Amino acid sequence: MTEENMKLWDAVKQPPPTALKVIMGGRLKGKSDISPQWRYQAMTEQFGPCGVGWKYEIKRLWNEPGPANQVFAFAEIMLYIKTDQWSEPIPGVGGSMLVEQESSGLHASDEGYKMAITDALSVSMKMIGVAADVYAGLWDGSKYRDNPSVAPDSTTQTAKEHWCEEHKTEFFKRGKMREFAHPVDGQAQWCAEKKQLEGVMQEEAPQKAPKGTFTEEVARVEEAPARSGMGVDQFWKIIEKGFKLGHEEALAWLEIESLSDWSEPLETALDRLADITGKKWRAGK
Repeated sequence: MTEENMKLWDAVKQPPPTALKVIMGGRLKGKSDISPQWRYQAMTEQFGPCGVGWKYEIKRLWNEPGPANQVFAFAEIMLYIKTDQWSEPIPGVGGSMLVEQESSGLHASDEGYKMAITDALSVSMKMIGVAADVYAGLWDGSKYRDNPSVAPDSTTQTAKEHWCEEHKTEFFKRGKMREFAHPVDGQAQWCAEKKQLEGVMQEEAPQKAPKGTFTEEVARVEEAPARSGMGVDQFWKIIEKGFKLGHEEALAWLEIESLSDWSEPLETALDRLADITGKKWRAGK
């Protein structure tokens, strides 16, 4: 009986790596964001098309005021699945931001309620096991986390090639990430595979710095035309001390390979990072 009860749960508990995206900033930094479209596909695979084998009903939409003139959007839905007959309603309540404070001021979203409904559906669907391993902290798209001290299986090529000896876990690359990296458990920082490899290269050949090091980066930017009153050293200090980001991570968020690729004033790069992370860097902003 237990095996039969877990049949659906086991079928939908683990999303594929392509359905996961690393959250790069904010309170959930390092966690995995699950694609809503994968959830709908998983439901359709098990029950049939939406409206035929599964459906949902929107019970209520409302908003609530938040701090600093922000506004929250909320949704309450009821999810139904059909086996021999339609199930009892499976409730879910979700939320999102309708009006949000950003570094440039208040921003109103015309998708606030839609995102709240999507969030509510995820709450209902996880009650029947959809993406359960992610919510349980067992699966992040690159490995199972129940025994992180065990080295990866030698038959798994990706894990073997991108293994972090220092932290005994795999590097991964998803979403907008430009390099393989992994979050460091218990710390607000990431470990980048490229930096580890550069460290090995410097030990083996200290007289020659590898391409792409911070020293070379500074030289490349100083050779470029002056774009603002902010120096490169000051820029990286704000990135490290203010945003608590590594160089690789900051460049990934800016969608550039090198700081010399940024054609606007460096202050605008910091403004963009402030919008992404929600952190302030200008006094009074």
